[in-house]
Amino acid sequence: MLGILKKYYHGTSLFSLLILYIIMLAFLVMEINNHRLWMNDFKVYYTASGRFIKGETLYQPLIDGHFHYKYSPPAAFFFTPFLLFPFSVASVLYWLINSALVCLGFYLILKLLQSRHTDIPISRLNFVILLTALIMSVHLERELHLGQVNHLLLVTYIAIMFLFVQNRMVAPAILWAGSLFIKPFGLIFLPYFIVKRKYGMLIYGLLFLIVFLMIPFLFYSPVAMWKEYHYWLSEMGLELAQKEGFLAAGNHTIFSILVRYTPLRYLHFNDQLKLIYQLFILVLISGIFLYLLKKGRRMNKPQILEFSFLISLIPMLSFTSYNAFGFFELTVFLVVFHFSDFSKRIKIAAIIGVIFVGGNIHDIMGHKLWTLFNDWSLVGIGALLLMVGLVFLRKEQII
Repeated sequence: MLGILKKYYHGTSLFSLLILYIIMLAFLVMEINNHRLWMNDFKVYYTASGRFIKGETLYQPLIDGHFHYKYSPPAAFFFTPFLLFPFSVASVLYWLINSALVCLGFYLILKLLQSRHTDIPISRLNFVILLTALIMSVHLERELHLGQVNHLLLVTYIAIMFLFVQNRMVAPAILWAGSLFIKPFGLIFLPYFIVKRKYGMLIYGLLFLIVFLMIPFLFYSPVAMWKEYHYWLSEMGLELAQKEGFLAAGNHTIFSILVRYTPLRYLHFNDQLKLIYQLFILVLISGIFLYLLKKGRRMNKPQILEFSFLISLIPMLSFTSYNAFGFFELTVFLVVFHFSDFSKRIKIAAIIGVIFVGGNIHDIMGHKLWTLFNDWSLVGIGALLLMVGLVFLRKEQII
């Protein structure tokens, strides 16, 4: 048996993906056996999609309580195929699809790396996949347990990157437009597409945005549809208004971390100073990204690192829980893959980074230590260290 496993470990990169999928299936069986297949977030989408096809109001916080729908009307439409099944069956199906998407994301990354390096040992690829999955397991577990959509979005972004590298226009435009209606994180790619002069893709993206925007007309009258969009904009406004202060515990954004861990914490941030400070940080990040673009002009497939940097900025710029740091999967993969290329100092930073990003496991650390880990925003600090690793890789012309 061990000999067979060794044969496939050295023979095909699909070995690690199969192992990973089997592990996620085993986790599903344990969740069902322990009566923990709650899928609270997926239930929100499932309920909203049922209301959507009936032309009912999607946004009913008084009835739904904490787990109420906050997303766009077209996003509810995307989940309507699950209504073919009762919720208990649909939950299992969504788990299986999400697990397959985890494997698909790794597969697309592998294909891109293999197109850059034709002589990568298969065993090394399998090792990198399994180690990256282990590091990111706390985020994958949370994603599967709650039935969230962050990993769905992550794989969508990886697919956009995969198609973008191939100079495709229509397919990535569809994926990009559709992702914006689930969560608008994909807007972070807009300046990049403009700088890269992908105007055709942007035109297609705009056209598909309009198409998706009109989908509710199938089930709602024009007046009712615009009411639903009004409710959606109101929900987004409430989300933006609930931002925590820079000194608040558990604020993992780069804006908060730089204030809390530097002498900036002694400043009194009124609304005007907050805006100036945030704009300054955004300009600084833009300058770093332009540096990455400049250094990558003559490199083979520089888009891999550039997309990784942009995707990693999503949880760093938007106030959210540590769950969203699953978006660092591509960055962790690149750091693990290129670990031997780092200098000694960057290796130390990378090790600390992966521990902070992937080490906050509640059942292992215990509630008290887990809370401190979260309150101190160590996941954000680790994320910054990993992004330093990306900058190093581009500075040294490695990827």
